[in-house]
Amino acid sequence: MTLGPVLSDAVSGSPSFSAGQWRLAYSGLYVSSGALTVRSGALSIDSFAASIAGTTVSIGAGRGVVQGATSGTQGAYPVYSSATVTQVLNAASAQDRIDLIYLWLQDNEVDASGAVQATFVYLPGTPSGSPVAPTIPAGRSGFAICTAYVPASGSPTVTQAGVMPYTAATGGIIPALTDGQPGSPENGQVRWRADRSLTVQPGPLEIWDTSAWHPIVPDSYPRGRMAYKKITSAGANSGSSTPVVYNTLTTTLTSGRRYRLWASGNITDSVTGLRAALGLYYIAGASMPAGAVGATNVITVTQVADGAQPYQVADEFVSPGGGTYTLALTYNLSSGSGIVAIPGGANVLWLDDIGV
Repeated sequence: MTLGPVLSDAVSGSPSFSAGQWRLAYSGLYVSSGALTVRSGALSIDSFAASIAGTTVSIGAGRGVVQGATSGTQGAYPVYSSATVTQVLNAASAQDRIDLIYLWLQDNEVDASGAVQATFVYLPGTPSGSPVAPTIPAGRSGFAICTAYVPASGSPTVTQAGVMPYTAATGGIIPALTDGQPGSPENGQVRWRADRSLTVQPGPLEIWDTSAWHPIVPDSYPRGRMAYKKITSAGANSGSSTPVVYNTLTTTLTSGRRYRLWASGNITDSVTGLRAALGLYYIAGASMPAGAVGATNVITVTQVADGAQPYQVADEFVSPGGGTYTLALTYNLSSGSGIVAIPGGANVLWLDDIGV
């Protein structure tokens, strides 16, 4: 049958449908890799999770889909494992080697493999001074689960990132643990970089345009709240008009991006007619040393009214470089000497990314 509607009632036993027709029809539920084929792989980031203890590899429960490799019209096979499966690695060799564990889907009616099942297969690698992982034998339907690096001396380790492929429902977002996943995507495919923090831009969501991956949210867009610090201890500057650091936070900035630093709380000055001043500063590095505040790294200095006052100060700045920066709130009298104090309570300092 060239055109196959598979959800019609039979009349006098016709039409009848084979398993292959059902597989082809339902393969439309998964991410495509061709007109009649799907992308093989695990269906979630936690499916078939691999770990190792000593020389025993454990493969957790999970779900996936396997594209038949015998013919282009074989269709797709949903597969699952409902319990953890273990595999003991072969003893170490005289040289290092890399072993492979893969999922093998057998369908004897199609591939004449002698079985109808899905199994995890252990394939030891060849010892070498520069070992490489073996590959799934040609013609076998399945996908790699993990590799195991077995040194001549020492403890084996397993690698799954970049080894096991992932897939999704049609129109879905494919998880990826490396920049190379998924391989050979179709135009318009979206991936989720599970190895990338939500706070690391351009963010984990990307779309493929036949030649490169592009961030779904352009890097020039604001990223929102980046860092926050609340301090409840009281502080007092009883010396002079020299700024004293009260609150700091340390974060990672990107060169050339624009940020907004905010501070809020309460402040009191004891000298009538001399207004308290609040300053916002930045400096490269993981701390704000005493005396580091100055004209070269000031964001803003704001005067507040006499007496006890709530305050909120904020201003924008462009990071002059990338890497670790410390941001600080300082306080002092605008001139002269006396006491200016920040009482204990909810005094906060926070940083927003506002784009480029």
